[in-house]
Parts: sequence; C-alpha cells; structure tokens
Amino acid sequence: MFNASDNPPGWVWRGLGWSAVLLLLTAVLVISLVSAGVFDPKPVGRLSYQQSLAAETVPAQATLIEWAPVAHLPDAFTARLTAAYQRGNANVGYGLVVGGEKDYLAAAVSPFGYVAVWRQGGKQAGGLHYYSLPWQTWPHIRPADQTNEIQVDVQDSRVTVRVNRELLWQGEVALSGRQVGWLGQSFDEAAVVQFQELRLYAPPK
Repeated sequence: MFNASDNPPGWVWRGLGWSAVLLLLTAVLVISLVSAGVFDPKPVGRLSYQQSLAAETVPAQATLIEWAPVAHLPDAFTARLTAAYQRGNANVGYGLVVGGEKDYLAAAVSPFGYVAVWRQGGKQAGGLHYYSLPWQTWPHIRPADQTNEIQVDVQDSRVTVRVNRELLWQGEVALSGRQVGWLGQSFDEAAVVQFQELRLYAPPK
C-alpha cells in the first residue's frame, strides 16, 4: 500500500514543471535561430558583386561555361550560385566554376540528387580532368526542378564547397586564375537549366 509519505514533496513537482518549460523555451529559441539563418556559414567578406542570370540551353553531351564579367578576384572570396533544372533531358549537371578558362575547379549538382567536384586542366591535374569527388548521391541536394545553392569559398589555395549551406568538400587547390562562372553539363540529350543569380563576396580593400 502507498501512503502520503511515498509521494515526492511539492518542490520536486515544481522543479520538474519549470524544467519542462525551460526545455520547451530552449527548443523554440534554437528552432527560431536556425530558421533565421544565424548558424548558416558566413561568406568570406561582404557582397561585392551580384548578377541576375537567365535560362541556358546545354547542348547534347556537351559542357557549357559562362564567365562572370569580373576580371580578377582577390585571393580570398566567396561565390554563390542559385540555379535549377528547368526542362529537357534530366541527365544534366549544373554548378559553379572557379579559376580560369583552361584551369578550373567545378562543383555541380544534378536533378537526380547527385553531386560532384572536379578539376579541369592545370599542373595539378596533369593538364587533364580528374574528380576530387566523383558523382554520387548526397542527401542535401534538392531534386528535380527545385532550386539548389552552390557555394565555393576560396582562401588562398584552400577551397571549401557547400551545397544548400551544408559542407560538401574541402581541399588544397592551386588555381592559376581568379575568375568565376556557371556551368551546365549534359550527359545525354539537350537540357535547359534556369541559372538564377550569382553573388560574389570579398573582404574590403
């Protein structure tokens, strides 16, 4: 049989009640901060260039690269591209390139939820093409015609790639140029990619 002496004292119940309230308030605060982007990765420096882009047709089994009209970026900068597959054959990739026309690093996603990072040209690549991260599925890709954000941070030779604000890849890359562009790559028939916006960030001079 239980009696009154078996029940916890009132202060224990009050403490448990306040603990539950504090846990709830903490959860609400954390969710609010995450939603507000407080914990999102910060770009290198301040916004220095912004360009609205347009839909581009990527020819069948071809690579299309367009370069931003920015002559030479500093040793440290961030590039952010937003884009989405629009129509045509979905076996296509799209993303960012940094470096130069004959020597660049590319980071791209596909409508099927794949992602890749590769190097084209340059002494480090032996003048050829090699993958730093071969095409593979990744849970943070928004599939089909949803918009994806690809971000590349360059700090001297250190390169960091993020997709939809999630860390994808880091590595040392000796780029010979400091240009930024957007890329479309078709593996089958032609496709249309809706390139939306390019933003560049750099430390103040």
